[in-house]
Amino acid sequence: VYGASLVLNGAWQSVGLLYPLYSWTNVIVSNIWRVGQIQRTITGYLPTLQVMMETLEIKPDVVDSPTATEFKSDNSLQLEFENVSYSYTSTDQERGTIHNVSFTVKAGEKVALVGPSGGGKSTLQYLTLRFMNPLSGNIRANGKDIKEITLYSWRKAVAYIPQKPQIFDGTVRDNLLYALSADERKQWTDERLKKLMDTLAIDFGHRPKGENPLDIVVGREGVQLSGGQSQRLAIGSAVIKKPSLILIDEATSHLDSTTEKAVLEGLNELVSGISTLVIAHRLSTVQSADKIVVLVDGSIEASANSFRELYEKSPTFKRLAKDQNLAID
Repeated sequence: VYGASLVLNGAWQSVGLLYPLYSWTNVIVSNIWRVGQIQRTITGYLPTLQVMMETLEIKPDVVDSPTATEFKSDNSLQLEFENVSYSYTSTDQERGTIHNVSFTVKAGEKVALVGPSGGGKSTLQYLTLRFMNPLSGNIRANGKDIKEITLYSWRKAVAYIPQKPQIFDGTVRDNLLYALSADERKQWTDERLKKLMDTLAIDFGHRPKGENPLDIVVGREGVQLSGGQSQRLAIGSAVIKKPSLILIDEATSHLDSTTEKAVLEGLNELVSGISTLVIAHRLSTVQSADKIVVLVDGSIEASANSFRELYEKSPTFKRLAKDQNLAID
């Protein structure tokens, strides 16, 4: 309008001057509109960013004690549960998710936790990892309360193999070695890694001839792998860490019986002499355990060193064995 009025009044001799004025006006308006869009986008994300910042600033419930010291072990670790109790809800404080649980995993011993779902098996492992602290009782490593051990050194000494493994985007080699320092990685040559893969029956089917299996890219969350391959890869990374204690949560649930047998034989060979606490729903996977503890409703119903002994002592174990058609001989 301003340009047209200048032409009509004779201030501009050429109508053609309206075109650059119109173009410049469009550029200015477009940029003002773009600034408005950016402002609306930023305003829309601000509540999310604020929540994220508040979340990151939350102080965790489990922190290092002022008197905590580093855990030092020569791969010989004795784990003791002494009257351990825990509850996830305030309404269940009296009974608890687990209640006055006491047992010992001796150095180099393999102890299996069995029992119906909801009995407190996973909770015991989470307490051992110090995802939370017991409401009462103590968990001791080589006689020392784990609350008096720094979180970093304790979790470095413990390997955890969950039922649903976490696989990172990258190669097989990356996933096997991610827990190691740069110097420690140099000690694991391709030949040594392949030998470990053979022991744990880690295979990736038919691949192009000459392709190094360690260079296979597994994709985000292991999208290129089957559930069984992911589990075996997680087992391999835990063993490579050379921990003092291994926690296993039904690590072969995605395997067929033939592969499971091969993996268990390899795993038993690799963890020999390492203290191990394993959760098992399929009793056949823990026949080689040194001790079996039956957890029912958060309490220990019975414990024994053999299936035969436990079959006679524990009604729950007896029912589980019958349900799984397990022959006790």
